Amino acid sequence: VIVEAAGGSTAGAKAAVQANGGTVEAEYANLVQALLAPSSLEAVANDPHVTYVRTPAIGTRHAVHGEGVAASGANAWQSAGITGTGVKVGVIDFGFTGYQARQASGDLPAALTVVDYCNGQVTTAGGEHGTAVAEIVYEMAPGIQLYLLCVDTEVQLGQAKDYAKANGIKILSSSIGICSIRQGRAFRCGSGWPALPTVQTLWTSHFVRFAQSSLAQCASSRLLVTRHPAGLSRYVR
Repeated sequence: VIVEAAGGSTAGAKAAVQANGGTVEAEYANLVQALLAPSSLEAVANDPHVTYVRTPAIGTRHAVHGEGVAASGANAWQSAGITGTGVKVGVIDFGFTGYQARQASGDLPAALTVVDYCNGQVTTAGGEHGTAVAEIVYEMAPGIQLYLLCVDTEVQLGQAKDYAKANGIKILSSSIGICSIRQGRAFRCGSGWPALPTVQTLWTSHFVRFAQSSLAQCASSRLLVTRHPAGLSRYVR
């Protein structure tokens, strides 16, 4: 679950999780990603250091339609010797299944950096989308220094953003979306990622308009708990 901390610190929220037998997996800003037994949700939600307990935002892969180097005009830049040499570029996705095979075939650089914020799921089945996106990026600019950043939730996405900032990654590409649920309704769907203040980084993201059916799928029967100002816990299915 995601535990939204009250105030500017996550210390109290993390303590509430641990006091109720939970495990803190990650944190970012005012969000704590934790493992909690269903029986502990209400107690954590009622803690004064917690404003909200919910399921993590759900990631969805957006379609990739490569137009090719020639169609984009990138071949002219490459012929002029402009290939992105020395530029750090990161691809953020939910996995990069088979990326080693793409390295062996020359579709990805032999030297690249993999950053795992997705709990060891970098190469598990279903992550071919991220590998395909990385191939397109590398095809367009074969001189770049490539980073593959694997995430699964919005907390991990924030951690990936901080990593990019700390390591001088100047361009980020993400063709993914995240859908969050609050008060029993999908309240945020799309590609609105954490901002990159005071750092000169270009973050490109694929934007889509979700159909009503997608929202219905997002608002599946998952248990949410919220602590309202009156102190009452509310369960929404």
